[in-house]
Amino acid sequence: MKARFVVATNELERSEWLHYRKQGIGGSDAGILMGASPWKSRFSLWAEKTGKVDDEFSGNEATEWGHLLERTVAEQFARVTGNAVVAYPAMLAHAEHEELQANVDFFIVEPNGHTPAGVVTDIEPQSYFDQDGNEWAKGVKPTAILEIKTTGIATRGNSREWDDDGVPATYVYQGAHYALVTGVHHVVFAALIG
Repeated sequence: MKARFVVATNELERSEWLHYRKQGIGGSDAGILMGASPWKSRFSLWAEKTGKVDDEFSGNEATEWGHLLERTVAEQFARVTGNAVVAYPAMLAHAEHEELQANVDFFIVEPNGHTPAGVVTDIEPQSYFDQDGNEWAKGVKPTAILEIKTTGIATRGNSREWDDDGVPATYVYQGAHYALVTGVHHVVFAALIG
């Protein structure tokens, strides 16, 4: 993986995380920039990133349930597929273009003594980069990005967009953005559809 470690997100208060997020373009911004987001316009994103307006959205019941179920869905994915999955609570930036950021949900990695198959392993972000901050250490080799999505849990959601193994366009752009930032070019989506 070629990316620069920015900050461990599990050590940040929400306001601190929002400060870091405002410094660049993240995965959830990618669908907005491509005009695929039903939730926000390009102008609104520009106004937030430039400080013209504050991002008023602090979450809702659907986003809260999505966050609560994320780990559970990842654990079931690991069990069913037999993949080694790591939870990596960090903000990353593109190695050359630091304004391109990624908060990846999970990575699928090659199993080893630190990351066994069929389970989700928590890793401390700082300890998994070499001294230059741009290569994974301890033999951990990401093979794919694992993005977890939930829909129809607390609201009607967009479950029809997942029909026939489809992925909503805004999430496709998010995955492509994460692949660009990290250099891990395979993205897997696991969705819990209520």
